[in-house]
Amino acid sequence: MSKDKNRIDTSGNKQLDHNPFSALNLDGLPKAKALPVETKPDSTAQKKKVRLEIRREKSGRAGKTVTVIRGTEALEPDEADKLAKMLKHALSTGGTMKTGNIEIQGNRLSEVITLLNAAGYKAVQCGG
Repeated sequence: MSKDKNRIDTSGNKQLDHNPFSALNLDGLPKAKALPVETKPDSTAQKKKVRLEIRREKSGRAGKTVTVIRGTEALEPDEADKLAKMLKHALSTGGTMKTGNIEIQGNRLSEVITLLNAAGYKAVQCGG
């Protein structure tokens, strides 16, 4: 019997009629104010002006192929990081930011160009 004292009835037979907010008095409280709507600056105009050059590189990488995106210096640093993260996630591959360039593992030229053009950038293939 002592065990049952500490247990909560979950059978559904007991009505839960306790409202923890019933004792609050709302009469003296001010009305809620509408929050101002923030508008984000449209960055698509900046994106379309940026020309990103995409090329495949293999030299100096122990035979490993990477897709290099150049021209990210024209972007904001956080925007370039977000772009690199978006590409890595969309392509399910690794990559990094090195000296203002985004490097994506593997030969992913066509996929990178398609993704960048869809995101509003002017992406062109340079070299092989």
